[in-house]
Amino acid sequence: MSYGLEIPRRFEPALRGEKTDKRDTRQLLQLLLEERFPWVWLPAVADEDLGQLLLHRCRLVWVRSKVQSQLDAIAKNEGLAGRRVGTQKGRRQLEALPLSGWYQRRRQDLFQLLDQLEQRIATSGVFLADADDTT
Repeated sequence: MSYGLEIPRRFEPALRGEKTDKRDTRQLLQLLLEERFPWVWLPAVADEDLGQLLLHRCRLVWVRSKVQSQLDAIAKNEGLAGRRVGTQKGRRQLEALPLSGWYQRRRQDLFQLLDQLEQRIATSGVFLADADDTT
């Protein structure tokens, strides 16, 4: 079931600073009496679910870019300027760097997180493609 919102053309905009409560009330009453009251659109459940999937995927991509930026900063601090960790070559070079202590642990955790994000983004992309094929 899908609903929509229709704004009547005769709805007059207010002047700057003007109080419009009484005028708005008269206009709404007139619309009700003439059975021209606006209808409201609500997405179907499947469309709403698809929207949530798209929003979730967008947020995952945002987090992935933040993780990649942190890995790029580590690479730059270690002298690998100009190399993007998002490429296979850049990743191999950063993984091969000898780091110590928590710096190494941070790199390891960020790469694990990046791999998990890549997998989840790919999975959500498959779901979106399947939903696109069914519509």
